[in-house]
Amino acid sequence: MFEKIHLRQPDDNLEMIEDENGSLPRIRVNILNPEFSKFDKMLEWIYTGDSEKWLCSAFTPYNYKIIAENVRILGLSAAMSVCAQYRDHLTICRLQLSYKLREELKITNDESISAEQ
Repeated sequence: MFEKIHLRQPDDNLEMIEDENGSLPRIRVNILNPEFSKFDKMLEWIYTGDSEKWLCSAFTPYNYKIIAENVRILGLSAAMSVCAQYRDHLTICRLQLSYKLREELKITNDESISAEQ
């Protein structure tokens, strides 16, 4: 159902879920650490579909795994691509940092060798 809302595609095959009074039932979903995972930003993304805004305003290296787990719990397959995009970004950043550190160590080692000679 979230996918249909996000993609703005009505699904005529879905039955309306109502209680005996004709009201929508209350549904309880356990969300992991909603404040730390910035769950409000996920809800905004579901409504707007603005992945760039969600990525920039919610994702950090510290909460990424919690966000991804909440996405999995809710069954938001479209959101998984946003999580994967952030994971790929983190991987690239780590590789760049690793390369930069290796280069700095190489320069430092080269300077040490030159100073010893």
